[in-house]
Amino acid sequence: MNEGGLVYSQILNNVIMRNKELVDKRFSQIEGRIKTLKFLLSRQSSVQQFKDELKSLENTVEDLKSMIERDYSPLKNG
Repeated sequence: MNEGGLVYSQILNNVIMRNKELVDKRFSQIEGRIKTLKFLLSRQSSVQQFKDELKSLENTVEDLKSMIERDYSPLKNG
């Protein structure tokens, strides 16, 4: 298992998440966007295409971080 997969597993094992399916979807989106970035590099795509995909990846990561922070929030349980 790679480092990212290990971190992902630890998060899911340590926290009971109400939004597990949504978190899984976000991780899949991140993996897909990384593959797209690698493809863009291999095809010598435009800088703008790469920047657009990178921004999309950053947005997905921020969304995932927000979801995890909400699950860790002490206010969640009252």
